[in-house]
Amino acid sequence: MAARDEQERARLRSLGEVMKTRIPERDMNRSERKQQKSTQRKHAIEESRRKAAADTEVATLQMRLHQLKEQQAPERDDLQHQFEKAVAQQRVAAFQEAQAISRDAERMRDEAIAGAEAAADRVKQEEERAQKERHHRAQEEQARRALDQERFDAQQEEIRILREQIAAANHPRGRSPSP
Repeated sequence: MAARDEQERARLRSLGEVMKTRIPERDMNRSERKQQKSTQRKHAIEESRRKAAADTEVATLQMRLHQLKEQQAPERDDLQHQFEKAVAQQRVAAFQEAQAISRDAERMRDEAIAGAEAAADRVKQEEERAQKERHHRAQEEQARRALDQERFDAQQEEIRILREQIAAANHPRGRSPSP
C-alpha cells in the first residue's frame, strides 16, 4: 500500500512538472489557477487520507503483532521451562556420571593398594623364607665344618698316635741298641 501511494505521488509530481513547462504561470488565467489550486488541494487531501489509512494499517499491524507476542508468551515460557529442565537433567546426569567415575577410580585405587600390599606381603614372605633357608644352609655349613673339623682333629689325633706308636716301635724302651 505504501508503494502504491509513493507511485501515485511520483505520478502527480511528474504531471505537475509537465503542466508547469507547458503553461507558464503568468500566462495562466485566473480560473485555471483556481482549478490548479483546487486540484492540488484534492491531491493533498487524498494524500493525507492515504497517509492516515497507511498509519492506521501500521497501527493495526503493530497491535496484531503485540497480540501474537502475548499469545506466544506462555508457549515461550513453557519452552524456556522445558529447556531449563533439560539442562538441569543433563547436569544431574553429568554429575552422577562423574560420581560413578570417581567411585570406580576409588575402587580401582583400593584394589591397586590391596594388590600392592599383597605383593609386598608375598615379597616379605619370600624374603623371610629365603632368610630362613640361608640360615638353615649356614647352620648346615657350620655343622658340616664342625663335623669336618672333628674328623680332621680325629685324623690328626690318629696320626699323632700312629706316629707315637711308630716312634715307640722304632725306639724300644728297654732294649739295647743292636751292635
